Amino acid sequence: MSKGFSLFLLFAALCATCASAVAADFRSASWGMSRDEVMALHPGELPADRRIGAVGFDGKLAGLDVLIFYRFDPQGLLFEAGYEVYSEDVESLVKVEQYTTLNDLLRRRYPDAPAPEQVWRNRLFEDKPEEWGRAVNSRHLSYQWQFIKGRTRIEHTLSRGRRDISHVLLYSQAEEQADQDVLDQL
Repeated sequence: MSKGFSLFLLFAALCATCASAVAADFRSASWGMSRDEVMALHPGELPADRRIGAVGFDGKLAGLDVLIFYRFDPQGLLFEAGYEVYSEDVESLVKVEQYTTLNDLLRRRYPDAPAPEQVWRNRLFEDKPEEWGRAVNSRHLSYQWQFIKGRTRIEHTLSRGRRDISHVLLYSQAEEQADQDVLDQL
């Protein structure tokens, strides 16, 4: 084998190793992917949501109906993604149970993560667990959990939004990584 061909094989093997070393940050996507690259991860699927700077697909997560969404920065690169749980069930306590079930799965997957927090604006319903759904719906209570795993910050929240209860599992590029990426571009 010629020396040039041997160097080519070594270079090709190195490139393949580097490419496979980049782990996915959310599902099969990695931070910094373009919109077209993300769309290619969902072949044949039509976007359910196609806002400027974002794209979303209907899906399932732990048996729950979700919008799988991806958000892009002004340069068109992926910086945030996640699941928005939507439910036809208007019963607030069911939404609290869904949050708890999904958070239990997260805690099993990330056993070194901290426990979720209940954030009370006032203590009116605190001693009445059967009313916690009502407490969330009336903005007395919200749930939040966050954890950094490698390059990714994971946040799980349940709170009252402008119109209804919002249940979101958000994945975003960890700030330390984002800061390093900016420095690397200088």
